[in-house]
Amino acid sequence: MPSFLATEGDHVSSTRSTGEFKIEAVKQVTERGHPVADVALLGVTTHSLYAWKAKQVRSEVPNTLQGLPR
Repeated sequence: MPSFLATEGDHVSSTRSTGEFKIEAVKQVTERGHPVADVALLGVTTHSLYAWKAKQVRSEVPNTLQGLPR
């Protein structure tokens, strides 16, 4: 496991990742500048990381059409 996410006893033990893990993995890329390929060494695919990142970006963008008359 890359040292930037490693803590004692940490490892990805199942095929499903927790929300907390996903958030932290995306932060490693977006806030700390680690390459996606390096973060993927934690046991997830680069495709999953890009998908999690896109989902996070979409959730942070305010819906500019909300509240406008139809």
